[in-house]
Amino acid sequence: RFTLSDGLGLKQLGLKPGQIVGMSLAEFRGTDDPDTEELARHRLALDGKLVEYETTFNSIRYSCSLSPLRNVKGEIIGTLGIALDMTERETLKTKIQKEKVSYRELVENIDETIFSLDTKGKLTYISPVIEKLLGYSPAEIIGEKFYHYVQKKDRPLLRKLFKEVLKGSPQTKKIKLPTRNVGTKSVRISFNPIKSNDHISGISGIITDLTIGKITKKALEESEKKYLDLIENLPVGVFRWSAEPDGHFIMANEATAKICGFEAVDELLGTPVAERYFDADEYIGTLEKIDQKGILIEEEQRLKKTDGTAVWCLVTAKTVMGKADTPPCYDGVILDITGRKSAEEALQISEERFKSIAEGSDDWIWEIGPDLHVRYSNTRVRDVVGYEPEEVIGISLLDLMSEEEMQSHEFAGDYTLLNDKIFAGHKTYLRT
Repeated sequence: RFTLSDGLGLKQLGLKPGQIVGMSLAEFRGTDDPDTEELARHRLALDGKLVEYETTFNSIRYSCSLSPLRNVKGEIIGTLGIALDMTERETLKTKIQKEKVSYRELVENIDETIFSLDTKGKLTYISPVIEKLLGYSPAEIIGEKFYHYVQKKDRPLLRKLFKEVLKGSPQTKKIKLPTRNVGTKSVRISFNPIKSNDHISGISGIITDLTIGKITKKALEESEKKYLDLIENLPVGVFRWSAEPDGHFIMANEATAKICGFEAVDELLGTPVAERYFDADEYIGTLEKIDQKGILIEEEQRLKKTDGTAVWCLVTAKTVMGKADTPPCYDGVILDITGRKSAEEALQISEERFKSIAEGSDDWIWEIGPDLHVRYSNTRVRDVVGYEPEEVIGISLLDLMSEEEMQSHEFAGDYTLLNDKIFAGHKTYLRT
C-alpha cells in the first residue's frame, strides 16, 4: 500500500499529493491479478533488489526506479519508487533525429561536393556526389589524405593553403583534379577552418565543378531555387541580421519567424534583433562574443517571443564579411530547445527530491556503478564507517570490507552488480 505520494508529476495524472496514500498498488492500477509485471517488480524490490524499468500509464511514458526501503535494523519494510515522465525527452529525441536526417539530405543532394578534413589533411567526410565528379566512392577515399587526389604539381600549393586555413584564414583555389579514368576536371575548392572550443580542429570545404558548359544561367537559377526551398523547409531557423548595434533581421526562413512568435517571415524582416532579448545587455554581449571570436557556436539563450513569453534556443552565428560595397552581417541558425530545457529542469527537481529523501534517512544510502565504485553517498556514511561523503566517492565498495570478510567469502576478484554474493542482503563487516 502507498505510504507516500508526492511530486510535480501527480498533477498531470489528476492527483493531489497524498491522495492515494493507503491504496494498494493493485487498486491503483485497477487489476485483481497478483502476477502482473509491475507487481512482480515491486516484489523484487521487497526481496532486496534494485529494479529499473519503463512503463506507460494514462498515455504517458515513465522511467521508474524501485529500491528496498529499510528500517534502522536493516529490515526491509517497503519500497521507495521514483517515476520520471519521459514523454518530452522521447519527443525531443525523435525531433533531433529528424533534424539530423534533414541536414544529411541537404548535404547529399546538392550539386557541390562537401568534405571535411582533420588537421593532418585526412578526409573525415565527403558527400556521395564525389563519385560523379571524380569516379571515387566516399568509402574508397574517406581516411585517405586529400593530397593523394590532387595532381603532383599542385600539392606544394595545396599544403601552403592548408597551413593558412589552420591558422584561421579561409582559402579558395581553382585547380584541376585528376579523375579515376584518364582526364581531369576543373574545379573551385573553398577551404574553411572548423573551430571548436577556441581552437581549430579541422577543415571543411566545398568542391564546385567548373567544367565548361556545366554551369549555365538556368542551372544556377535551378540550384538557387532548390537551395532556398531546402532552407525554407528546414525544421531549424536560419537567419541573417545586420552587423551593427541596432541590427535588424535581413533574411530568415519560416522556422525562425515561428520561433520568434511571428505569423510570417515578412513580419519579422526589418525588426530589431534586440527586441528578441529580455535585456539589451544580453544582445550587446552576444555581438561582442561573435566579434571577438568570429563565431558563436550553439550557445543556450533565453529569447523573447512577440507575446512576451520566453523561448530557450541554441544559437549559432558567424560574421560574414561583405564585398567592397556590401557591409558585414551575421549569418546563423537557431534551434528551439524549450522542450529539452523543461525536461532537464524536471529531472533536476526529481534528483533534488531524491537527495532530500536520502539525506534525511537514518540509513547509509549509496549508489555504485557496474564496477562497484561509489558514485553517491549520503551523510550517514560518517556514522557507519567514519568517512565524509566526498571521501568515499570514486572508491570501490570492496575496499571498505574487512580483509577477513573478503577471504572468508572469497570476495577477491572482479565483482559486478549482478553478483548475488554481495547484493542479496549479505551481512558483512566494514572497515572504519
